[in-house]
Amino acid sequence: MKIDDNYTVFEYNPKYKMRITTNEELRYNFQMNEFEINQNPFGEEQTKPIFNVEVSLDFNKISFSIIYKKKIKSIVLTNRNKVDTILYKFFNDVMKNKLIIGKDDLDNIIIIINNDLIDRIDIYKENNKCELLDSLCIVQKDNELFIEKYYPVFSIHKIVDIKIFNNSIIIYREDGKTDNYHIDSQDRIINLIKKLIENIENFI
Repeated sequence: MKIDDNYTVFEYNPKYKMRITTNEELRYNFQMNEFEINQNPFGEEQTKPIFNVEVSLDFNKISFSIIYKKKIKSIVLTNRNKVDTILYKFFNDVMKNKLIIGKDDLDNIIIIINNDLIDRIDIYKENNKCELLDSLCIVQKDNELFIEKYYPVFSIHKIVDIKIFNNSIIIYREDGKTDNYHIDSQDRIINLIKKLIENIENFI
């Protein structure tokens, strides 16, 4: 079940799932309002409930148990970087205060971070008819970040900084221009994105 790399993934799809991937992939079951472990993160989902959950006071470690081959197995996740600790704190908060999908949750969000460096960000917004309203695509190439724009024609621009102000992601480009993406999501998700972006090291 171990994922032998340094990638950290946060995904929030209010119509389907929320997942936190560090050493293992944890899925939040919106129907049951609880986390499960996905034992097959690279194929068809195989989720199992977790229990006996404990989070360290410094949010550097999560431990829990699962039923594996009819036996109780203990699993310990340890943080590998700053963003893992942020996500463990978020995990702890959701464990204590259930995450309820809100009417403002329109954005599908995927953030991939490798050793506290953004690898990719994909955010897109759909209406109730599944029609695309807006999108944001940030990619890493040769240790630099770029924003890819597809409308009205494809273009790619180097990013020199990223900030979040109120509910908007502000992209500062090398050509002196800025791009803004308004996040339509609940405050808990926006605050998490803000903390993740504030702790990345791409622009140090």
